[in-house]
Order: sequence, then structure tokens, then C-alpha cells
Amino acid sequence: MSTVDLTDSEGNFPVNFLLLCILFTIVLLYYLTLDAYVLAKFVQIGLQHYLGTDDYRIKIGTLSFAFLSGEIFLNDVEFVSSDVAVTLYRVVISLSFFKSTVRTYETLKS
Repeated sequence: MSTVDLTDSEGNFPVNFLLLCILFTIVLLYYLTLDAYVLAKFVQIGLQHYLGTDDYRIKIGTLSFAFLSGEIFLNDVEFVSSDVAVTLYRVVISLSFFKSTVRTYETLKS
């Protein structure tokens, strides 16, 4: 039975492999935990700048996408102005970008 030696000629573990594993772990944890919050914060800042007034405030908690089903998920959305305050806990925006057809006997034959 042969074994694989991960050390170099001097007996040191390859530092490049260790750095690559650490970088991969950091990127994976970012995408699993913080990506939705960071994306929502950028959209919130852009939307507030685009609307350009200080009379009201828009807050978005998280923002995520499901590309195959065509859905956009927003959590903890708040709109606050001097007159009204609206809070939405979960918003699902569904986009239908596939062509829908009705199956009949004639369409199944061709």
C-alpha cells in the first residue's frame, strides 16, 4: 500500500495549499452567511441615493435570488416617512420568463 507524501523535499507542508484552503473556507462562509445581507445593504444604499430625499427611509434586511425558478426574495423591508410606516416581513417577487404552453393531443404529436 502506497502513501501520498504532501511534504516537499525539506519536509515542510506546502504553504500554498494551506492558504488556498483558508481562502476557500472564507469565501464559502461568506456566501453561506453574509452574501444576502451585503447585497441588500448595497441595494438599499443605491435606492436611497437614487430617490434622493431625506424625508423617508427605506430598509432592506436580506436580498436573495432563485434564478431557475425566477424569484427574488426580500426579507424585513421597511418604508418609513413622516406620514406612514410600512413593514413587510417577507416579499417574494416571481418572474415568469419561460414560455407557457397548454399541452393538447396535437402539440404532443409534433
